[in-house]
Amino acid sequence: MPVKGAKPAPLTQEIPVPLPYTLHMLFNVTSAALEALLHGRISEGHPSGQVMRVIWDGDDLAFEMDEPDLLDMVFRCDGEPVLLVDPDMNADLGDMTLDVTTDDEGYSFFLTPSD
Repeated sequence: MPVKGAKPAPLTQEIPVPLPYTLHMLFNVTSAALEALLHGRISEGHPSGQVMRVIWDGDDLAFEMDEPDLLDMVFRCDGEPVLLVDPDMNADLGDMTLDVTTDDEGYSFFLTPSD
């Protein structure tokens, strides 16, 4: 039985967040890059349930096929998952945006600082 005048226990737990916290702490992807990733997924016939994941390949950014994990950021294009970013990569790239250029040889992905 509750004690009269007692405060109820909080329903949520406070989690410390480094300040200043802005949206720039989340990795971003342009719509052009998402469309290019979707095009690649369709043209390459990626297996169902497999999605491109951003990874480090030495000092370079790369992609590999993987399945989504619980804590992944999942970027979608036309409702289809096209890119996975895990929390560690988000921490590394949280102030960056993935973009793409297109030429006769295909797509070239690159990072730019987020605005």
